[in-house]
Amino acid sequence: MLQISHVSKYFGGLAALRELDLTVHPGEIIALIGPNGAGKTTLFNIVTGFTAASTGTIRFLDVEIAELPAHRISHLGIARTFQNIRLSPTMTVFENVWVGQHARAGTGLPSLWRQWSASERERRERIDTILALVGVADARDSVATSLPLSMQRRVEIARALATEPSLLLLDEPMAGTTPTDAAELCAVIRAVHGRGPKSLVLIEHSMDVVMELADRIVVLDFGQKIAEGTPAEIQRNPAVIEAYLGAEVETC
Repeated sequence: MLQISHVSKYFGGLAALRELDLTVHPGEIIALIGPNGAGKTTLFNIVTGFTAASTGTIRFLDVEIAELPAHRISHLGIARTFQNIRLSPTMTVFENVWVGQHARAGTGLPSLWRQWSASERERRERIDTILALVGVADARDSVATSLPLSMQRRVEIARALATEPSLLLLDEPMAGTTPTDAAELCAVIRAVHGRGPKSLVLIEHSMDVVMELADRIVVLDFGQKIAEGTPAEIQRNPAVIEAYLGAEVETC
């Protein structure tokens, strides 16, 4: 599905990523872990067209996307959330997700003409289905930024899902949440993966969450991949323990 080959990113003399290779297969959940500054979000930014790679190639569904703009990549079927939540502070939950859906459906006068058509009503019904899937249907008409942080993260996931992605990238979806919230978000992500995108990649510092969700874990350190494997393999990897884990983890 996604093939990243020899990707590097330099900011001046600093190498944020170095010769990174990564393959995402259909149907799997991959966790991307590593210390702060390891290059995880930089990789997401490159894959989604927010910044350009210095070297390397990226193919998604057999299309080279390394030089495509973000909106083209979104139309191909890659969506993401952000570590720092980016919801409109003046829009309701429904409106925030509706905007995400219209990023795929189109904008401008023709789109406005369609807003009360049968197809548009179907899109609105689909948004309500997404809101129910991530557990924010009861807050449909609330201002999104008035919700607790964990609920705002659900709205961001819903907005990404509205673009109908084949690949969903989640950047620290548990950041700032309580253990109870994190456990509930684990269940939401499992439900989303079961009914939505074919594949999912998440950046996450909570090893409880990583071990709970991931089929495969990729470990970055100083912009380089130092390990890749199943959760059990990563837990036993001496290089990972030294660089990142440092202790046993338990599943949630």
